[in-house]
Amino acid sequence: RELVLAAERTGGIRQGAFGIELDAERLPDHIVGTVAGRLDALRGEERAFAELVAVAQPWPPGATHEDEREVVDELRAAGILIDAGPHGSGYLQLAHPVFAEALLTRLGRGERADLRERAAGRLLELDAAPTRFTALCLLMDAGAPLEPAELLWAATYAHGAGDHARAIAAADRIS
Repeated sequence: RELVLAAERTGGIRQGAFGIELDAERLPDHIVGTVAGRLDALRGEERAFAELVAVAQPWPPGATHEDEREVVDELRAAGILIDAGPHGSGYLQLAHPVFAEALLTRLGRGERADLRERAAGRLLELDAAPTRFTALCLLMDAGAPLEPAELLWAATYAHGAGDHARAIAAADRIS
């Protein structure tokens, strides 16, 4: 309740592609701190996987490597990961929006860019337009160089999906 009220007071609530989104940059520090303390107990591989999900959620099933299945099960059991779509779809998301902020807040700008690039690489292994678009957005956000054809594709896809701000951002990078 406090999280929603704080976001509402600062105008940080908006409709997103997967429902209501809260602007995590405006959360009270004590909320993020409490969640970060809970996430500090994660083992290295658990935290690494949760960070990938944090920057790219919903995380598609094909992007999870076979050797990560046990980590996913442990994160589910800990209440960190949940299903992001219909049960059985295999898509994952963090159980709460604050988890992403808590996971990423301690990373420096370069570390966040590297994480976005790693997540994008995993998504680009899949042959699906939505995951390709997410990957290209992650690469744009990381400041990675992209071919004009990729940027044009991303701008066209974003426009078709109604994400006009992302379409303009991709198109602006072409020139």
